[in-house]
Amino acid sequence: MTTRPLLRLSRRSLMKKSALATLALGVGVPAFSGTAAATSCPRTPGYWMNHDWPDGGLAKVNQKLGTDFQSVEEGQAFLKMPTRGDKGVIMATHLIATILNFQGRDGSEPTCVDAYLADYDTTVREAKQNAESWLADSSFPAAQRRWRVAGVDGEELKDVLDAFNNNALGLDCGCGTLE
Repeated sequence: MTTRPLLRLSRRSLMKKSALATLALGVGVPAFSGTAAATSCPRTPGYWMNHDWPDGGLAKVNQKLGTDFQSVEEGQAFLKMPTRGDKGVIMATHLIATILNFQGRDGSEPTCVDAYLADYDTTVREAKQNAESWLADSSFPAAQRRWRVAGVDGEELKDVLDAFNNNALGLDCGCGTLE
């Protein structure tokens, strides 16, 4: 399986986007203020460790991962935890971000979560479901040292989730607010 390189921005392009974002914040453009609900663009685990989670996100994370986080702050503390090579923690981190990114999507976005990804031979939704199964079959929350669990390569699933959370798949997920 081959993976696609992450999106590369030139220094000039990055500076232009930063200037536009700063200007938009300064004049109070709604798409750049508030919580993640202001845009449907996928966010990284690093974003979710420092920002509010969507309504129902904590319950959905606990349900899908089999965790018992008592608060969003507890879930965010998990995201901040060092992984120390634990494949279960690495998968759970990417899976949490994906679950939160799915919150609020109405299922009518076939070009986002249900588009076929030829490079990965799956869709984001299928990869998410398979990652949930992988995590359930792994030794998580105890240390999981190998990517292969029950004949499934978890690293490939993690790579799809990571690329989705970083908006590096070229999907139409509502991320055009700066362009």
